[in-house]
Amino acid sequence: MFQRLFLLPLLFLQLAASEMKECSGLPFVAKHIYGASPPVNYLLYAVDPSLLVGLNFPLRRHEEAYFGDVSGLPVIGGWFGQGRTPNLEMLAAVAPDLTITWNYRGDFGRIAKTLDGLGLVSCALPIDRLDDYPEAFRTLGKITQKEARGQALADDFERRLQAAEAVRLKHSGKKAPRVYYAEGPDGLKTECSGSVHAELIERAGGENVHRCSITGGFGMEQITVEQLLLYDPDLIIVFDPSFYKKIFGDERFSRLKAVKEGKVYPIPRSPVNWFDRPPSFMRIAGLEWLQHRLWPEATDGALVQSLKGFFELYFKRKMSPDEIRLLLYPRQEEKR
Repeated sequence: MFQRLFLLPLLFLQLAASEMKECSGLPFVAKHIYGASPPVNYLLYAVDPSLLVGLNFPLRRHEEAYFGDVSGLPVIGGWFGQGRTPNLEMLAAVAPDLTITWNYRGDFGRIAKTLDGLGLVSCALPIDRLDDYPEAFRTLGKITQKEARGQALADDFERRLQAAEAVRLKHSGKKAPRVYYAEGPDGLKTECSGSVHAELIERAGGENVHRCSITGGFGMEQITVEQLLLYDPDLIIVFDPSFYKKIFGDERFSRLKAVKEGKVYPIPRSPVNWFDRPPSFMRIAGLEWLQHRLWPEATDGALVQSLKGFFELYFKRKMSPDEIRLLLYPRQEEKR
């Protein structure tokens, strides 16, 4: 089952597992790839679904319409979240040409050592920040001989980043809206300003109210109701739908400006979260969504049209304006 590996250049196989091996320097073409975490697998899917050899977790119902063409792949698991690891026996059995990891928190050396023990080649793809994604698409296009597709995705991502930056600069002379990112079923977990998990707030032109030093790579910093009342944000974006359903009926939050003014918004979650967890390329759509919330003078129609183009390019899925609006404005928000 490892016969493809013997064709790889010996020099590459002799590199120490502890060394950082970036995918951009890969000396061979990869056709069967295992993404060691969801952000990597989503990138691979956008380039070409046929590259994937397995999934990190079973597809959820709302994902099947977008990722149905890979639903029959084995669920291998991956290195993501807190303490998760893949099924190594299954991973060895599918024998990918290459395993691509996200070197988040410097995890590459530890993961590569495990993969080397299985005789599997690996490399790391930098995708911490939004600015990393265009080059990541180009790299994947190059190492899979799908340069045109990788370049098309990279060009579109850069165009969307530039458009978002133009919106931010247009409003830079105004007071930045103060934003609270509510995580957890009680809404009292959040992310420090500067965290990769909350990057979109500043990129959109807002101010993250939770200014703190990051204490760990996973994030989800605990705060209290009293602290949130002191922050009194202009706008709250909500990760957990169960919290969104509760916040307007919970007296503890009734004094918050954002609650009084109805500026509490559930983050779109289909096909995967547009903001964070996992921090995938869907964040570029999330950036447009958040700017539309922060600066509502932008027209709804323009946002819908932009996102139609996004889904057609990245997912090869044509969607009607009504289908896009269902993603932008989840049913629980409409019924509030």
